Amino acid sequence: ITCVRPAEFGVALWRATGSEAHVAALEALAAGRGWTLSARRVLDARGEAVPTPDESDVYRQLGVPFVAPEL
Repeated sequence: ITCVRPAEFGVALWRATGSEAHVAALEALAAGRGWTLSARRVLDARGEAVPTPDESDVYRQLGVPFVAPEL
C-alpha cells in the first residue's frame, strides 16, 4: 500500500504502473528541461512541486500526450 497526498497521486500511480523503461524515459525528458520526477512529485526548474492529482497531469506538465491505458 502506498499513501500519498492527493496532489501527488498522479506521480504515484504513474510510477506504480509504468514500465521501468517508460519511467526512465520520462525522467530523462524532465531532466532535460531542468525538472525532476521524484518518487512522489514533479519538481519544476525552481525545485517547486507541481501538483499532479491525476496521471494525465504528469504527462501534461511534461508536454507529452497522455494515452489512457486499455482496460
